[in-house]
Amino acid sequence: MAKIILILSILAMGGATFFGIKNRQTLIELKKQTIDINKQIDRDYIAYSDAADAADKIEKNIASEEEGQAEVVASIGARKREVSNIENAIKKADDEIAATEAKTNALQRELDALGVTPETLLEEKDAIEKAIVLANEEAETLKGEIDLTRNVIAANRQATSAIRSRLQKRKEAIGARQLTVSVRDVNDEFGFIVLSAGKNSGVASDSQFLILRGSTLIAKVTASTVQESVTIANVVPGSLSEGAVIMPGDTAILDAR
Repeated sequence: MAKIILILSILAMGGATFFGIKNRQTLIELKKQTIDINKQIDRDYIAYSDAADAADKIEKNIASEEEGQAEVVASIGARKREVSNIENAIKKADDEIAATEAKTNALQRELDALGVTPETLLEEKDAIEKAIVLANEEAETLKGEIDLTRNVIAANRQATSAIRSRLQKRKEAIGARQLTVSVRDVNDEFGFIVLSAGKNSGVASDSQFLILRGSTLIAKVTASTVQESVTIANVVPGSLSEGAVIMPGDTAILDAR
Protein backbone atom coordinates (compact mmCIF):
# COMPACT_ATOMS: atom_id res chain seq x y z
CA MET A 1 0.00 0.00 0.00
CA ALA A 2 2.81 2.31 0.90
CA LYS A 3 4.51 1.41 -2.35
CA ILE A 4 1.39 2.23 -4.25
CA ILE A 5 1.13 5.59 -2.58
CA LEU A 6 4.82 6.24 -3.27
CA ILE A 7 4.38 5.26 -6.88
CA LEU A 8 1.32 7.48 -7.16
CA SER A 9 3.22 10.31 -5.53
CA ILE A 10 6.09 9.87 -7.95
CA LEU A 11 3.67 9.76 -10.82
CA ALA A 12 1.92 12.86 -9.49
CA MET A 13 5.20 14.67 -9.15
CA GLY A 14 6.29 13.57 -12.60
CA GLY A 15 2.99 14.71 -14.07
CA ALA A 16 3.23 18.00 -12.25
CA THR A 17 6.76 18.39 -13.45
CA PHE A 18 5.73 17.47 -16.96
CA PHE A 19 2.84 19.84 -16.93
CA GLY A 20 5.03 22.54 -15.35
CA ILE A 21 7.58 22.16 -18.08
CA LYS A 22 4.83 22.10 -20.64
CA ASN A 23 3.21 25.21 -19.22
CA ARG A 24 6.54 26.98 -19.09
CA GLN A 25 7.15 26.24 -22.72
CA THR A 26 3.63 27.43 -23.47
CA LEU A 27 4.27 30.63 -21.49
CA ILE A 28 7.50 31.21 -23.36
CA GLU A 29 5.67 30.71 -26.62
CA LEU A 30 2.94 33.08 -25.50
CA LYS A 31 5.53 35.73 -24.57
CA LYS A 32 7.19 35.32 -27.94
CA GLN A 33 3.80 35.63 -29.63
CA THR A 34 3.03 38.68 -27.51
CA ILE A 35 6.36 40.27 -28.47
CA ASP A 36 5.70 39.47 -32.10
CA ILE A 37 2.19 40.87 -31.84
CA ASN A 38 3.53 44.05 -30.22
CA LYS A 39 6.13 44.40 -32.96
CA GLN A 40 3.44 43.86 -35.55
CA ILE A 41 1.28 46.47 -33.79
CA ASP A 42 4.22 48.90 -33.90
CA ARG A 43 4.75 48.16 -37.56
CA ASP A 44 1.03 48.57 -38.22
CA TYR A 45 0.99 51.87 -36.29
CA ILE A 46 3.93 53.21 -38.26
CA ALA A 47 2.29 52.08 -41.47
CA TYR A 48 -0.96 53.75 -40.36
CA SER A 49 0.90 57.01 -39.50
CA ASP A 50 2.60 56.93 -42.88
CA ALA A 51 -0.73 56.27 -44.52
CA ALA A 52 -2.31 59.13 -42.56
CA ASP A 53 0.51 61.49 -43.58
CA ALA A 54 0.17 60.35 -47.15
CA ALA A 55 -3.59 60.93 -46.93
CA ASP A 56 -2.99 64.47 -45.57
CA LYS A 57 -0.58 65.16 -48.40
CA ILE A 58 -3.06 63.83 -50.89
CA GLU A 59 -5.82 66.00 -49.41
CA LYS A 60 -3.53 69.06 -49.54
CA ASN A 61 -2.57 68.25 -53.12
CA ILE A 62 -6.23 67.86 -53.98
CA ALA A 63 -7.04 71.23 -52.34
CA SER A 64 -4.12 72.87 -54.17
CA GLU A 65 -5.21 71.32 -57.43
CA GLU A 66 -8.75 72.51 -56.80
CA GLU A 67 -7.44 76.05 -56.18
CA GLY A 68 -5.33 75.81 -59.31
CA GLN A 69 -8.35 74.60 -61.22
CA ALA A 70 -10.36 77.57 -59.87
CA GLU A 71 -7.63 79.96 -61.00
CA VAL A 72 -7.52 78.28 -64.39
CA VAL A 73 -11.30 78.55 -64.65
CA ALA A 74 -11.12 82.25 -63.68
CA SER A 75 -8.30 82.82 -66.16
CA ILE A 76 -10.26 81.05 -68.87
CA GLY A 77 -13.28 83.26 -68.07
CA ALA A 78 -11.12 86.40 -68.27
CA ARG A 79 -9.65 85.20 -71.57
CA LYS A 80 -13.12 84.51 -72.89
CA ARG A 81 -14.19 88.04 -71.94
CA GLU A 82 -11.09 89.44 -73.64
CA VAL A 83 -11.83 87.42 -76.74
CA SER A 84 -15.44 88.64 -76.64
CA ASN A 85 -14.28 92.26 -76.34
CA ILE A 86 -11.83 91.77 -79.20
CA GLU A 87 -14.56 90.21 -81.32
CA ASN A 88 -16.85 93.16 -80.55
CA ALA A 89 -14.05 95.60 -81.44
CA ILE A 90 -13.40 93.74 -84.68
CA LYS A 91 -17.09 93.83 -85.51
CA LYS A 92 -17.22 97.56 -84.77
CA ALA A 93 -14.13 98.12 -86.95
CA ASP A 94 -15.70 96.05 -89.71
CA ASP A 95 -18.88 98.13 -89.48
CA GLU A 96 -16.87 101.37 -89.63
CA ILE A 97 -14.86 100.06 -92.59
CA ALA A 98 -18.08 99.10 -94.33
CA ALA A 99 -19.55 102.55 -93.68
CA THR A 100 -16.37 104.22 -94.92
CA GLU A 101 -16.38 102.06 -98.02
CA ALA A 102 -20.00 102.97 -98.63
CA LYS A 103 -19.18 106.68 -98.32
CA THR A 104 -16.14 106.21 -100.58
CA ASN A 105 -18.23 104.43 -103.18
CA ALA A 106 -20.90 107.13 -103.03
CA LEU A 107 -18.22 109.82 -103.40
CA GLN A 108 -16.69 107.92 -106.29
CA ARG A 109 -20.07 107.76 -107.99
CA GLU A 110 -20.47 111.50 -107.53
CA LEU A 111 -16.98 112.07 -108.96
CA ASP A 112 -17.78 109.79 -111.87
CA ALA A 113 -20.98 111.72 -112.49
CA LEU A 114 -18.97 114.95 -112.52
CA GLY A 115 -16.37 113.43 -114.80
CA VAL A 116 -13.62 113.77 -112.19
CA THR A 117 -10.79 111.25 -112.27
CA PRO A 118 -7.67 110.82 -110.14
CA GLU A 119 -5.70 112.38 -113.00
CA THR A 120 -7.87 115.49 -113.04
CA LEU A 121 -7.66 115.69 -109.27
CA LEU A 122 -3.86 115.65 -109.52
CA GLU A 123 -3.98 118.34 -112.18
CA GLU A 124 -6.27 120.46 -110.02
CA LYS A 125 -4.00 119.84 -107.04
CA ASP A 126 -0.97 121.04 -109.04
CA ALA A 127 -2.91 124.07 -110.24
CA ILE A 128 -4.00 124.88 -106.68
CA GLU A 129 -0.42 124.53 -105.40
CA LYS A 130 0.82 126.87 -108.16
CA ALA A 131 -1.95 129.32 -107.32
CA ILE A 132 -0.93 129.16 -103.66
CA VAL A 133 2.70 129.87 -104.61
CA LEU A 134 1.62 132.85 -106.73
CA ALA A 135 -0.66 134.05 -103.95
CA ASN A 136 2.22 133.83 -101.48
CA GLU A 137 4.45 135.80 -103.84
CA GLU A 138 1.74 138.41 -104.32
CA ALA A 139 1.26 138.48 -100.55
CA GLU A 140 4.98 139.11 -100.05
CA THR A 141 4.89 141.87 -102.67
CA LEU A 142 1.79 143.35 -101.09
CA LYS A 143 3.45 143.11 -97.70
CA GLY A 144 6.41 145.09 -99.03
CA GLU A 145 4.04 147.68 -100.49
CA ILE A 146 2.17 147.81 -97.19
CA ASP A 147 5.43 148.33 -95.29
CA LEU A 148 6.41 151.08 -97.75
CA THR A 149 2.97 152.64 -97.38
CA ARG A 150 3.29 152.46 -93.61
CA ASN A 151 6.66 154.18 -93.81
CA VAL A 152 5.17 156.89 -96.06
CA ILE A 153 2.25 157.28 -93.66
CA ALA A 154 4.65 157.53 -90.73
CA ALA A 155 6.70 160.16 -92.59
CA ASN A 156 3.51 162.03 -93.48
CA ARG A 157 2.41 161.89 -89.87
CA GLN A 158 5.74 163.31 -88.75
CA ALA A 159 5.49 166.04 -91.40
CA THR A 160 1.91 166.74 -90.40
CA SER A 161 2.91 166.86 -86.75
CA ALA A 162 5.70 169.31 -87.60
CA ILE A 163 3.29 171.45 -89.67
CA ARG A 164 0.76 171.39 -86.84
CA SER A 165 3.49 172.41 -84.42
CA ARG A 166 4.53 175.29 -86.67
CA LEU A 167 0.90 176.30 -87.14
CA GLN A 168 0.36 176.20 -83.40
CA LYS A 169 3.44 178.34 -82.81
CA ARG A 170 2.34 180.74 -85.55
CA LYS A 171 -1.14 180.83 -84.06
CA GLU A 172 0.34 181.57 -80.67
CA ALA A 173 2.55 184.23 -82.21
CA ILE A 174 -0.41 185.77 -84.01
CA GLY A 175 -2.39 185.64 -80.81
CA ALA A 176 0.51 187.22 -78.95
CA ARG A 177 0.86 189.97 -81.55
CA GLN A 178 -2.75 190.79 -81.00
CA LEU A 179 -1.82 192.07 -77.54
CA THR A 180 -2.22 195.83 -77.87
CA VAL A 181 -1.60 198.21 -75.00
CA SER A 182 -0.95 201.91 -74.68
CA VAL A 183 1.93 204.05 -73.51
CA ARG A 184 0.98 205.11 -70.01
CA ASP A 185 3.89 207.38 -69.18
CA VAL A 186 7.18 208.63 -70.66
CA ASN A 187 10.29 209.45 -68.63
CA ASP A 188 12.55 211.53 -70.85
CA GLU A 189 15.09 212.02 -68.06
CA PHE A 190 15.91 208.32 -67.67
CA GLY A 191 14.85 207.32 -71.16
CA PHE A 192 12.14 204.73 -70.42
CA ILE A 193 8.44 204.45 -70.90
CA VAL A 194 5.66 202.76 -68.93
CA LEU A 195 3.20 200.48 -70.72
CA SER A 196 -0.33 199.75 -69.46
CA ALA A 197 0.09 195.92 -69.34
CA GLY A 198 2.24 193.46 -67.39
CA LYS A 199 2.47 189.85 -66.30
CA ASN A 200 -1.32 189.57 -66.08
CA SER A 201 -1.48 190.19 -69.84
CA GLY A 202 1.27 187.70 -70.69
CA VAL A 203 4.14 190.18 -70.98
CA ALA A 204 7.53 188.66 -70.20
CA SER A 205 10.96 190.11 -69.58
CA ASP A 206 12.77 191.10 -72.81
CA SER A 207 9.45 191.22 -74.72
CA GLN A 208 9.54 193.75 -77.53
CA PHE A 209 6.77 196.17 -78.46
CA LEU A 210 6.16 198.22 -81.58
CA ILE A 211 5.22 201.82 -80.74
CA LEU A 212 2.77 203.29 -83.21
CA ARG A 213 0.93 206.55 -83.54
CA GLY A 214 -2.01 205.81 -85.69
CA SER A 215 -0.53 203.50 -88.30
CA THR A 216 2.95 204.98 -88.24
CA LEU A 217 5.76 203.06 -86.56
CA ILE A 218 7.63 205.37 -84.19
CA ALA A 219 10.00 203.09 -82.31
CA LYS A 220 10.68 199.70 -80.78
CA VAL A 221 11.01 199.15 -77.03
CA THR A 222 12.19 196.22 -74.93
CA ALA A 223 10.63 195.34 -71.57
CA SER A 224 13.15 195.67 -68.75
CA THR A 225 10.92 195.38 -65.70
CA VAL A 226 7.60 193.55 -65.79
CA GLN A 227 5.15 193.99 -62.95
CA GLU A 228 1.64 192.63 -62.53
CA SER A 229 -0.19 195.33 -64.50
CA VAL A 230 2.53 197.61 -65.90
CA THR A 231 5.77 197.20 -67.82
CA ILE A 232 8.81 199.43 -67.89
CA ALA A 233 10.49 199.36 -71.28
CA ASN A 234 13.56 200.96 -72.87
CA VAL A 235 13.76 202.26 -76.42
CA VAL A 236 15.78 199.98 -78.71
CA PRO A 237 18.78 202.03 -79.88
CA GLY A 238 18.42 203.20 -83.51
CA SER A 239 14.73 202.27 -83.70
CA LEU A 240 13.28 205.71 -82.91
CA SER A 241 12.13 207.46 -86.09
CA GLU A 242 13.90 210.70 -86.92
CA GLY A 243 12.23 213.68 -85.25
CA ALA A 244 9.68 211.41 -83.48
CA VAL A 245 8.96 211.48 -79.77
CA ILE A 246 7.10 208.80 -77.84
CA MET A 247 4.13 210.27 -76.03
CA PRO A 248 1.56 208.94 -73.53
CA GLY A 249 -1.41 207.49 -75.40
CA ASP A 250 0.70 206.04 -78.23
CA THR A 251 -0.17 202.43 -79.14
CA ALA A 252 2.17 199.57 -78.20
CA ILE A 253 1.79 196.20 -79.97
CA LEU A 254 3.62 193.10 -78.69
CA ASP A 255 6.11 191.88 -81.27
CA ALA A 256 6.30 188.07 -80.89
CA ARG A 257 8.92 187.48 -83.62
